[in-house]
Amino acid sequence: MRSSANVVIWAGDEPFGALDADSVEPDVFDKYDVQVCSHTLISSAAVERQRLSSRAQDFARQRELLLKESVHRVKNVLSCVHAVA
Repeated sequence: MRSSANVVIWAGDEPFGALDADSVEPDVFDKYDVQVCSHTLISSAAVERQRLSSRAQDFARQRELLLKESVHRVKNVLSCVHAVA
């Protein structure tokens, strides 16, 4: 091997692995090697987007749960105030 092109596959903030194209000639890569590296970058970005989307949905569910709990507690406090009055 005399030449190598590498693409890191990321999973969040950590590297998951790498894809590389090697050649026995110096700096000789064909169109297929470049396409494979490009597809790997696109796939890596899609996986990251899916991970972030899932995380955003989890945060939205947590926010909704906290909002419902807050409304419930406010109603309890208002009921106590009403009872005292």
